[in-house]
Amino acid sequence: MSSLAETVCWVASLCIAALIGAACIHFLIKDRKANAAKTVRKTALEACIKSWLSEISTATIPPEDVFERLYKTRVGDFKSLIIGMEKDFWMRQAEFDGLTHRLSSLQASEFNGRPKPPKEMLSEKLNALITFLNQH
Repeated sequence: MSSLAETVCWVASLCIAALIGAACIHFLIKDRKANAAKTVRKTALEACIKSWLSEISTATIPPEDVFERLYKTRVGDFKSLIIGMEKDFWMRQAEFDGLTHRLSSLQASEFNGRPKPPKEMLSEKLNALITFLNQH
């Protein structure tokens, strides 16, 4: 009888070990998929910003048109990309949120009548976010 009890205990411990192993593998795969998705979102945001910076640097428009032609036309794409990134930078989420909010909520009055040229001001905000993304 003791050999039957020992066999049952041995089989039960193997089942428990298999369940624990399966749970660990499940969470590792889930974490890997989440990290891959985060990398895709980050890469898409970087591409959007770099394309935006390229457009800014090559545009030959008067300063008073920067808001309408270089900001309003691109900010919608930017906003759609950051929506899915709410928790991607959880350790520095406040900094990410601050950078993205400052960029996504600019008003026309911030582009005109400032000591800095509008293209330069917009480029600095975009470059600050690129620097943040490269560090994380």
